[in-house]
Amino acid sequence: MNVLVTGNNGYVGTVLVDILIKKGYSVTGLDVNYFESCTLEPVKQHSHQVVKDIREVDINEVAGFDAIVHLAGLSNDPMGELNPGLTEEINFRGTVNLARLSKKAGVERFVYASSQSMYGISDTENELDEDDSEKNPVTAYARTKWEAELELKKMHSNDFVVACFRPSTVFGASPRFRSDIVYNNLVACAYTTGRIEILSDGSPWRPVVHVKDVCQAFISGLEAPPELVGGKAFNVGIPEGNFTVKELAEAAQGRTMGFLDAPVSGGQVGAEDGALTIMVGGEEAVFDRATPVMDAYSRATTLMGPVGSGQLTKMVNQITAAGLIEALAEGLAFAVNAGLDGKKVARVISKGAAQSWQMDNRAGNMLDDKFDFGFAVDWMCKDLNICLEEAKQNGSDLPVTELVNRFYTEIQKAGGGRKDTSSLIQRLPRSDAVKRR
Repeated sequence: MNVLVTGNNGYVGTVLVDILIKKGYSVTGLDVNYFESCTLEPVKQHSHQVVKDIREVDINEVAGFDAIVHLAGLSNDPMGELNPGLTEEINFRGTVNLARLSKKAGVERFVYASSQSMYGISDTENELDEDDSEKNPVTAYARTKWEAELELKKMHSNDFVVACFRPSTVFGASPRFRSDIVYNNLVACAYTTGRIEILSDGSPWRPVVHVKDVCQAFISGLEAPPELVGGKAFNVGIPEGNFTVKELAEAAQGRTMGFLDAPVSGGQVGAEDGALTIMVGGEEAVFDRATPVMDAYSRATTLMGPVGSGQLTKMVNQITAAGLIEALAEGLAFAVNAGLDGKKVARVISKGAAQSWQMDNRAGNMLDDKFDFGFAVDWMCKDLNICLEEAKQNGSDLPVTELVNRFYTEIQKAGGGRKDTSSLIQRLPRSDAVKRR
């Protein structure tokens, strides 16, 4: 079989091409080659390589192939959020155009590397089902993967078999190693520094799958009977493949490495100024070793307790912030509707008991309807859903958080997912008749 692999010089593509060639496939790669030289070990060169941006592919590049495995794209959430429009252009429009050209050129199979990110925050009590589980893509990366899937399935036919595969978070060795994905990052950190640090407030659970297992899934899309894979999507993972932060920490016990969970607060400005607040969970000895590193980008670093305590403290931060933002929005809207100068009101009451970081930094933006910066609604929805899920586990009642999360979800569904969290005020009637954005 003559196969074109897009993104062949990436983390997964480098492993996949080697396996395909060993199985006797004739392989051509198509890659923009940003990471061609990012190798841990020599890479075996195959004979055919097209160096091209996926957005610029024409029918000549896809003609003559029996099948295409499409891996190319912006490959994670942080990258996608840097420029959501570019993510849309590459991951959605680039993918759909490639598939249309492939079908027109007579390609028989199209295997698409999708993502489980499209599920977003989901109910931990129910197993995810490819077709029936709700899709809740939070980020630009997740959204474009889901939208591309929908378009590709429309193109499926007897002559153009489309199969979509949604891997868990991939881990494992590759000549073009990615150290930004969770398990690889832990291993690389342990190897290079002798300790493991978790510097985010990510989901309590992380499904993982080995890179070679993912490659075998893609190959099944090439080899399986069309009636088994055509027009369908498949989750790709391993049995019992979900792990929590605490489980990862326990796995590190007894080795010459430490483990911390260390989410931050302070927003984009705090990150740029090196003035974040860091809430840390872990052993005191490990915390003491890591403190000089964290001090470089923080104004306050505090050990809250054992592993997991940092993430729980971050949840308290988000619960509190959500209530404060809604209260500030309601207060400012009330002030304007009562005929007061909203900004003057904010300046006065910020000298008293109502003062907060949100008031000092977001009141003016709320009144001016400027929300194209800061901490995005998409991210707050993710965090609040995590808080609400944890509350179910520990018996907490969070009525205000649940209500504010519903308000944010309304903004998200109306297309405001990239707006700053202070955009809550746009839900409220105001007599100043400021044009809504």
